[in-house]
Amino acid sequence: MKSFSTFVSLSKRLFLLHVTFLLKRGSYAQLLNR
Repeated sequence: MKSFSTFVSLSKRLFLLHVTFLLKRGSYAQLLNR
């Protein structure tokens, strides 16, 4: 059960990293489009 909780926390961290990466890439694209 502990391994499952660690897997969930890792997936959450990866999801947050992916979201922040997408947001940064989107803001960069907007800056380039100006």
